[in-house]
Amino acid sequence: MNADDPSLAVLIPAYNEADVIADTIAAAKEIHHVSQIIVIDDGSVDDTGKKAVMAGAKVIRFKHNMGKGAALREGYAYVDQADIVLFLDADTGNTAKQASLLIQPLLEDRADVTIARFVCNETYKMHGGFGIVKGIAHWGIKVLTGQRLESVLSGQRAFKKAVLDKIGIRYNGYGIELGMSADILRAGYRVMEIDVAMVHRYSGRDVKGFIHRFRQFIDILMAILAVSLSRRRRSTWYI
Repeated sequence: MNADDPSLAVLIPAYNEADVIADTIAAAKEIHHVSQIIVIDDGSVDDTGKKAVMAGAKVIRFKHNMGKGAALREGYAYVDQADIVLFLDADTGNTAKQASLLIQPLLEDRADVTIARFVCNETYKMHGGFGIVKGIAHWGIKVLTGQRLESVLSGQRAFKKAVLDKIGIRYNGYGIELGMSADILRAGYRVMEIDVAMVHRYSGRDVKGFIHRFRQFIDILMAILAVSLSRRRRSTWYI
């Protein structure tokens, strides 16, 4: 890493976020050391891609919705020689600038990966989910790594590029955060959770919200299975 003049690439997967994507990009531009902002328009049927271009981001477009994992993999292929790679959710809007708090520990070599830990949101507690998906994710990380990670499902993450080059982005859909968290912890990288005052959309307790959480649930279970099978294959090989 170039400590004197580090460079930061920002990856923003987006699906139908036309109303907020420009604000997210503008906020990302305020983060020090940003050299690239790449938006992956994951098959949006609104003006997400168009507004991202107008806001000054490089935009990669999928014809169909491929999921967050596929979007991040594609976006990463376009990253230049960055020292740090930041993942941002498209719906963080103006609060995306808080992601700057994730960068300093990497520059100071106090961590290899940082994950945003959202300050408690009372609105989410009242109208969001019931915590079942988060509970499964916490259990999965504990079983797979023997460690505890509070913000398993946080999409706001910063990596030393060398870490991503090593572990890759090999999970799909909503299982991407849990799967990568397990890989990072099992590889012995230093992970630091950072409190941030960020906000994003939450899935309510309506039909749409329950469908969203069911998809999360399935993808997370698939990621747990994939990590478990990967670990078993390596153990067998060593024997």
